[in-house]
Amino acid sequence: MSIENPGLLFIVGSGGAGKSSLLSALACRDTGNVLRMGTALLDGEEIGSPNASTTLVSQHSQLPAEGTLAAALTDVLRIPPTDLPAWLQTHGLDDVILSLDQPCAELSRSLRRLLAVLAALHFEAPVVLVDEPGAGLTGEHTEFLCRRLRELAGRCMVIVATHNRQECLALGGHTALLAGGTIQEIAPTRDFFTKPTTDAGRTYVATGNCNLPGDRALTQDGIWWVVPGLLCGMSRPGLMTDADTQYDSLAEAGVRWLICLEERCEYPVAQARAYDIAHVHIPVTDMAPPSFNQAVDLCRQAEQPIRNNEGIAVHCRAGLGRTGTALALILTWFGDAADVAVAKVRRTHPLAIQSEAQLRFIHEFADRIRGWHLPGNTYEERFNVVG
Repeated sequence: MSIENPGLLFIVGSGGAGKSSLLSALACRDTGNVLRMGTALLDGEEIGSPNASTTLVSQHSQLPAEGTLAAALTDVLRIPPTDLPAWLQTHGLDDVILSLDQPCAELSRSLRRLLAVLAALHFEAPVVLVDEPGAGLTGEHTEFLCRRLRELAGRCMVIVATHNRQECLALGGHTALLAGGTIQEIAPTRDFFTKPTTDAGRTYVATGNCNLPGDRALTQDGIWWVVPGLLCGMSRPGLMTDADTQYDSLAEAGVRWLICLEERCEYPVAQARAYDIAHVHIPVTDMAPPSFNQAVDLCRQAEQPIRNNEGIAVHCRAGLGRTGTALALILTWFGDAADVAVAKVRRTHPLAIQSEAQLRFIHEFADRIRGWHLPGNTYEERFNVVG
């Protein structure tokens, strides 16, 4: 998924779809139950790095009821009390200046929520992540918040998780539907809410809900099968599941070859060999495709084992970008068109093949090898091996 920066992206979906978890992962917050996979980039810099730092505004942000408003804002904003009137005027909240000496407990919950969110947004970053910004706000206070988000979106990448379509329509930008563990549809906001193009999008727009099951029927022990028994992808052994459990599953499924695409092999190769699984290392840069020669080497490495009905497992670090690309390349080697190969891989794992460069290379590779023949095989025989 690619969005223009600066800009505004709304993530919508049913409760429990993972919107808050997605924001936490983008913010690199260790909540104890979020596992970060894949890569998110801002102008080529990984989000969370110094040049692509984040501000995360929680959906539970609220000024405390204890103490005065001035004390609470001073504590959050880390500015002198004398600067508070100017800060409030900046946000069009001149009337609130008269309440600075008032106890927070006497203010409405909507105002305390608005001020907490605006205070959190005071600390600008290249990526601004806001979770349910309008929760608990009156219509008037929502307008103040929308004004601030619109301003930020003019110079930052603003990503908002929300269930409030009125916020989306008021601000524009793009809207993406998260359901079933993946992005189902993304479009300019008005187009999304007036003419959704997917069944999931139409269901969400009509009902406000879209509960889809995550499609992981062919995934077990962190291993996902594109061609059951012959061709699978996985993350680095031991990264997400016990390595011995994974090797045992691979060996039981008939996998005899493990191809590592990481730039450096970060685990003991002997562990795989103990399960009678041969190890091959083809180093590829993260988020990039292999070179053409590497792709040919990869496919030739896979060719004979697959013809012998021996399974092959491919992995990078997270098991998505480079891994998905390699699996698609092998499918094109055996005769699939590029679009068909990509569809087969993503049908099993929707997050596979993660960069435009990887996707483009699959098509370029398929074009360059068109007409090549495996020794002793016709095109039809070659296709049927993995078709």
